[in-house]
Amino acid sequence: MIFTVSEALLKQGENVDQYLGEQGAGALEKGLDAAFIGNASHPAPVGILGTNGINTQSGSSLNLSGLLAAQRLVVAAGANDSAVRILTTASVRESLSQRETISTSGRMVWERGAAAGIPGVVSINCPASTAIVGDFGQIVICTFGPIEIAIDKSAGFATGQISFRLMQLVDVAVLTAGAFCKVSSIS
Repeated sequence: MIFTVSEALLKQGENVDQYLGEQGAGALEKGLDAAFIGNASHPAPVGILGTNGINTQSGSSLNLSGLLAAQRLVVAAGANDSAVRILTTASVRESLSQRETISTSGRMVWERGAAAGIPGVVSINCPASTAIVGDFGQIVICTFGPIEIAIDKSAGFATGQISFRLMQLVDVAVLTAGAFCKVSSIS
């Protein structure tokens, strides 16, 4: 992950070390999140979505029964029922928060931090119109070697910018592929 700061900030700013640490930690967190999910814009590691054998389901007009069907699939494949979670985008959460579980019930598919009773979270690295339902305890993240920090003072020479690159070699192993279900094309 790369982030850029001004040379003036490095020379004059107070608490620069803390700021750089926060920027670096945030950059690594975003990269690890992308590796974990397996977003197509990040080719390696394959993550959840690139793993062969995960369940898939159409999200066309996704509702309560569709989410319960995804939960059933992952539990049948060995997911711990009490550990099943849903990971999606902010726009999918918004849509499900406006969709009733049963017409005129007043209860929404996504409410109080859960979709169909499945605790849920949002990630900017989850592909658009997609949700991942699964037992995220079925994932192992391996790191190799130390975090590499490289500094480039030349690329931003004309503007006084310095770029920092942080790199951590990681791999993601999905222990039970069937413990996940990709719900795509959510509308």
